[in-house]
Amino acid sequence: METLDRPTPAPAPVTEGRVRSGFGAQAVLAMILVAIAFGFVAIVTRATLPTKVLPAPFPDQHQDAETLTFLFTFGLALPLALFAVTRIASRLGTARAIRLEGMAALLAPAIPVALLLTKVAERTDVVASSTVIVAALVAIALATVALIVAGFTDRFGPALEAAGRRSRPIWIGTGILAAFAALSFFELTDLGRVRLIVGFAALAAMLFLYVRSSQSRLSLPGWLGRAIDVGVPVLILLAVPNLYIFGATGTVDTEVTHFHQNFFIGPANHVLGGGTMLIDTLSQYGIGSIYFLVAWFLIAPIGDGTLGFIDNVLVALVFVGGFVVIRLAGVSRLLSAAAMTIAVLTLIFGLEYPLGALLQHGAIRFGLPMMLLAAATVEFAYPRFRRPAQAVELLTLGLSSIWALEGFAYTVLTAAAILAVRLWLVGPAPRWRLFWRWLGASVAACVAFHLALALGTLLAAGELPRWGWYLNTLREFLTGNVGDLTYDFVPWTAAFAVGALYVASTAGLVVLMRTRPDLVRERPARAIALAGTTAWGIALYSYFVNRSAEHILPYISLPALMIVMIWLSLLLDRRDEVSLATRTAGLGVAGALAVLMVAAAWPVIELRAPQSALAYAVPGGNSTLGEGFERLWDPPDLSQGATDGAELVERCMPDPERTFVLTDADLGIEILTKVERANAFPLSDPWEDSLVGAAMIPALRESMNDIRPGDRILVDAPAIATFKAYELVPFRNPLLDPIGIDALVPSGVAPLQEWILKELGRYRLRTVCRGGGINGFRVVEPVLRRNPPPRLDRALSRQLDG
Repeated sequence: METLDRPTPAPAPVTEGRVRSGFGAQAVLAMILVAIAFGFVAIVTRATLPTKVLPAPFPDQHQDAETLTFLFTFGLALPLALFAVTRIASRLGTARAIRLEGMAALLAPAIPVALLLTKVAERTDVVASSTVIVAALVAIALATVALIVAGFTDRFGPALEAAGRRSRPIWIGTGILAAFAALSFFELTDLGRVRLIVGFAALAAMLFLYVRSSQSRLSLPGWLGRAIDVGVPVLILLAVPNLYIFGATGTVDTEVTHFHQNFFIGPANHVLGGGTMLIDTLSQYGIGSIYFLVAWFLIAPIGDGTLGFIDNVLVALVFVGGFVVIRLAGVSRLLSAAAMTIAVLTLIFGLEYPLGALLQHGAIRFGLPMMLLAAATVEFAYPRFRRPAQAVELLTLGLSSIWALEGFAYTVLTAAAILAVRLWLVGPAPRWRLFWRWLGASVAACVAFHLALALGTLLAAGELPRWGWYLNTLREFLTGNVGDLTYDFVPWTAAFAVGALYVASTAGLVVLMRTRPDLVRERPARAIALAGTTAWGIALYSYFVNRSAEHILPYISLPALMIVMIWLSLLLDRRDEVSLATRTAGLGVAGALAVLMVAAAWPVIELRAPQSALAYAVPGGNSTLGEGFERLWDPPDLSQGATDGAELVERCMPDPERTFVLTDADLGIEILTKVERANAFPLSDPWEDSLVGAAMIPALRESMNDIRPGDRILVDAPAIATFKAYELVPFRNPLLDPIGIDALVPSGVAPLQEWILKELGRYRLRTVCRGGGINGFRVVEPVLRRNPPPRLDRALSRQLDG
């Protein structure tokens, strides 16, 4: 069978014109054009598109403007800017390429100056910052057009050539301005004087050693290099997992953790109890991802601790994959080790919530593209492993198609970027043949996984998966009222810098492939790693655009750090073309940014570092590694009274197949996991199900009609209060006007549970058993009333059904 082998790319002839055409100049001009377009579109869309007013306590948002700006920037402005710069460079030709460098040098200071002026205006209130932004954008746009036009004239062209030849002082000044502009994204009072002094002293020592080693070309002993390659992944696997995850019962952080983890635990527990995904169980976070968790819970006991731990392990593997990718891309051992140290400190230990607490930002949701990226990088770094590497790439793509829609989209975008570079490397002759071969293999892999899922579902449940149910649910989350629960970017968020980095990396790679194909073909694994990592980063950035809370940014920033390291490595490798001063300056800028990031995150690092498995494993700590795992495997109650509720279920509800639970939603899930049962009501996570409540009503109505004499229901005080409230107002619509109170972290009875309690109004609830504690637990049997309260008429019932 013909494989997906890549023909060995032939080295392209290097001409002085290609080298002189100005990689840096073209990349800088493209970024400036994108910045101008982004600024104008962001201002116009925010001013013209309506603001979405949300109910308290959610803030009003401008999500439509943010989404449109993101799509415009990466989908239209960036390609058009690259096309425009390419055309300008071609029209100028080799003889006048130096003019392009003059344009870039004169325009480059404009962006940091605009940022600094805006920051000053915001702090002084002398001029409105919005006025400064608009004025700066207009000035930069006019200057850009004027310089481009001037580049094609004989009158002003020589002046641009002179600026290009004498651009070093301008670039140095731009670098200084950019450093101050970077500082504007930090709150200097939070950085800590001592931390900055220590960090910059260490940076100065590192730069001194780099200069010395560059002069004498020192290298690490072979044994030490191998120790770093093995030791760094081992340390990552120990340092990344957090063995704390949740705090004391009743704290806000624990409630937040419990609420969000139940979006995964609820569906997984329902499947463990005999349910089937896309038949009677659904999760917004995917299909394959829930089955993966079910497999894990066959090994470990189901619970918040074990759920957080498996996500921590996956995150650790993603970081190990990041180390492998940048090493194969040519980043030195020492630089790679330093990069992963910074990554763990700022992106793991610097998290506001412990790793594993908020799984919607974790590796279960975002990590799958790393497996494809690592396999593709191995393929091009070690061609002898081409076949198994390609098999892993296709398996990952196929798995992502049933994992979750977001995971599939992220993986496809990563694979598309890698394929684009792959096609460029082989040259024009076999390009289309290779394209169709890869497209066919990718589609076949996805079809194979879907057929396997369909067959497994058919055997387990007797019917095929209801993909329409899943897609309708996702539509509600993406475009319906649920999708409105989002947040705006905060002013001066570092997310703007991360987005700019992805623009710069895309522009840099495209321009590099055009102007210096010799560098790309010299180490194709580097180009593959850059393309895949940048595409993955842009995909993750789309999530931040939609959920722009600041605490999310570290979760999606590993690709950004990897990109910086790969580009920095390329700069440091060009000893024959780039001066020692320039290389040292590049290393210094990256190091200074790392110092600032660590200094800003240090207060949280001091809190999170002792919670890592590495800290637990160090002798003499407050807790041992075994104690940390014991707490995760057998955690305390996250919802107060969960153990009392579980004991009552085991004592008074003997039939595991008919365990009906109507309590506080999060409390009910914890009770069910403790007794290893599923809810007989078709609710996996009542809060998640209630977000698309109308779609769940038919199944709930069927379960209500299936209630038999002798069935028992576990209720608590909130459920009893809700039941009595609907006795007084039986016509109230629980989905449109629930009794529960809106909150950022909901608690109590979910709207779909209210619907069940309202429907139970035709019964009298006879108490069979009472539990201890403050929750007011009781097990009741529904007894049909002789004179039930009036029911909803058919028209209102149809309205309720959606």
